[in-house]
Amino acid sequence: MYYIALCDDNVEFLSMLNDMLEKEFGEIVSPKYKIAFEKFNSGRSLLDFAKKQKISVLFLDIDMPEMTGFDVAKVLGNENKDMLIIFVSAYDNFVYESFDYSPFQFIRKSRLPNDLKKIVTRINDKLFAPIKHIELQLLDESVNIDIKKILYFESEKNYYSVHLMGGEKLIGRGTMNSIEEKVKGLDFYRIHSGFVVNLEHAGRINHDGFLTVGHTQIPISQKRMKDFKKAYSEYARRSAGLS
Repeated sequence: MYYIALCDDNVEFLSMLNDMLEKEFGEIVSPKYKIAFEKFNSGRSLLDFAKKQKISVLFLDIDMPEMTGFDVAKVLGNENKDMLIIFVSAYDNFVYESFDYSPFQFIRKSRLPNDLKKIVTRINDKLFAPIKHIELQLLDESVNIDIKKILYFESEKNYYSVHLMGGEKLIGRGTMNSIEEKVKGLDFYRIHSGFVVNLEHAGRINHDGFLTVGHTQIPISQKRMKDFKKAYSEYARRSAGLS
């Protein structure tokens, strides 16, 4: 079962959004996927539900009393890395602030009727489309790895390591140049001569120029910083449906 959660303190809007989503998901997503829609009018009630059921997609209002959408996203984002968060707001000024929470999309309430079909199509492509893999040559075998599970690649002299979600580490023979070529056209970026990171898992850049990827701090080369910020900004806008 895939749970689609909707959270907004405006009960009338919440009901309208639910009806619109049921219609669009029914038209776009294959009926073989079992989907349940759950509505919440507060962040607290949503968090209580999330303790019992894993949420696949979350449509989340930002401007709510007691707990804002950003407060909720911070908690749930740490607990459920695979969840797709779609911020829903009447205020355009929240767009760039929302990037800190790695949203799948940002929707303006005024554009909801026009944009919802496109958004549900993107969700369908992301959630139900075939998983993308890349083939990597390890020391004694060739493996196909789900690219979403890769956090980053690290150079280790004549070898490289692949750091995966969950803490697993694989070793292969090759250079960062060969890895950079392997992931060309995918959402990876070489932030340092010794590191290629998956932008999907990139977090904040601290004051010392280190990027958080998973639970690791990775240095960003000074000469690559400007281009990386530009590339990540473009990725974030594309991921949020703003480009």
